[in-house]
Amino acid sequence: MQKDLPPHILDLYEREAMSKSSPRAFRTNIINQLFTKLPNGRYRLDVDKPMFKEAKEMFERRYGSEKEKGYPRTVKKGLYFQNSDQAFEHALQEGEIYKIERNGKVFYAFQSVEAGTVRLEKNS
Repeated sequence: MQKDLPPHILDLYEREAMSKSSPRAFRTNIINQLFTKLPNGRYRLDVDKPMFKEAKEMFERRYGSEKEKGYPRTVKKGLYFQNSDQAFEHALQEGEIYKIERNGKVFYAFQSVEAGTVRLEKNS
């Protein structure tokens, strides 16, 4: 069934459990909260509980965020293309950079992905 679970729940079960004093008890708690018993005796997967919403938020913060950064044409060329018109135009044609307008000014932007880990302090 693991292949059907969202990545943030798998991360909670596999990685986060190892940081607990009792990984087995934590995993048991995850499994118990993951399912809701229906009146007919069957179980339904319930990923909307607060524990899983928080896990999703932390997972998304830890595993990446997209950013868009734009510069004026000459600044962009100088910073990223060693002032080469040919390299700049090639990147523009390939869609690696694109033109945007903000407040009547033209900028050239690209998307980047930044990944890292957010650590929350535990209250004593």
